[in-house]
Amino acid sequence: VVQIEACPRPSSCAGDSNCFPGATGFMCTACASGYYTHSNGACAKCTDGMVTMFWIFITIAFVGVIAAVVGAVLAASSSMAPAVVVGSEEAWARSRVPRAFSTGLLFAQVLAVVAQTALVWPTPMRETLESLAMLNFSLAYVGGECVLLSFTTTYKFTVVAPGALIVLTALVAPLLKLCTSRVPSVGLVLERVVFSAGPVLYIASSHAALQLFDCSRLPTGDYVLDADLGFKCFTPQWLALLPWALVAVFVYVVGLPAFMALSLYRARHRLASPDVRARYGLLYRLYKPVFYQFEVLLLFKRLAIVMAVMFFSRIVVWLMTTLVGVFSVFAAVQLKYAPFVADVYNVLETRLNVALLIILSIGAAFWANDFPDDGSYATFAVLGMAVIVVSFVLILHVALRELAWSRRHSFRAVAEA
Repeated sequence: VVQIEACPRPSSCAGDSNCFPGATGFMCTACASGYYTHSNGACAKCTDGMVTMFWIFITIAFVGVIAAVVGAVLAASSSMAPAVVVGSEEAWARSRVPRAFSTGLLFAQVLAVVAQTALVWPTPMRETLESLAMLNFSLAYVGGECVLLSFTTTYKFTVVAPGALIVLTALVAPLLKLCTSRVPSVGLVLERVVFSAGPVLYIASSHAALQLFDCSRLPTGDYVLDADLGFKCFTPQWLALLPWALVAVFVYVVGLPAFMALSLYRARHRLASPDVRARYGLLYRLYKPVFYQFEVLLLFKRLAIVMAVMFFSRIVVWLMTTLVGVFSVFAAVQLKYAPFVADVYNVLETRLNVALLIILSIGAAFWANDFPDDGSYATFAVLGMAVIVVSFVLILHVALRELAWSRRHSFRAVAEA
């Protein structure tokens, strides 16, 4: 009896049980020596350029982390200063750095995650979405396995990397404290770094932690990782990584939302006091008082997206149901409750949720591939790119509005002084 199965790596199977160069093993699931698993799932060849790109990526990330830590230390010093002037409620409820920047980064991260599913995209959209994988700090996009040589090492590196932010903060804060007495305690600085960087890194860190549990069954009965089809689940090698995964899940996936929620809950009756605003204002400043935990709720939204994409990546019906449900619910919440104090943020979040729903629908349409003619295909392809471009234009527009508002408010404050 001949059993026909879909190729787990469609770009690796040449037909007649043969593999294209770079893929090997049963059903072409493993990448040959000198190749690595790209973020799009294909086996890509390791080149000198990829190795260089990897180290450039790591260097930029390291410099960015150092800058973020120093910035967080200085921001903590400023916010904890006794002479700080809060100003009007409207001014305090707006982000010091344009909120649109972090919103745009998170929007791009969600697009990059969605691109890893079984949904199909026309070439321009696919290349655009795959390029955004770097914003999720994906080592697969820059050939991490070409340098780290194995999935085992790459996985350890990926789950440890976010923790490096805490270690660097613990090292930099005491050094800056020697230079100036304005730097608060190391604990408060660490807290500030977690509150500022944690939400931005949550998609990347939770994806890294959970990917060890994302296994698919082959016709042989073996289970392999979706992240690397050449790595078998429930083997001694997989079990050796399990403690790393459990710690990462506890610290990143569960620990960050729990820490943020508990910190806010303990201070819930004193949210208007200057000391609580200085310490925890980063988490609730943008939201109306009744929605002071909304930043934590947004973390659960990102977790739901990551889990849907990982565990339903090949089950399009459940994938679409879950993602459409998540984006629809949050769009409805934005429309009905408007949780942000500044309405410009409510409008932007609603529009981006709608944009994600449209992009998902376009991906499902190309997956179904039931276009009556080439004109219909081209129309949907152009529409998809237009939605992506318009979304980032909206984000940039809001960022410019925020900068203009901050400038006017600064001039007004100087004039009143």
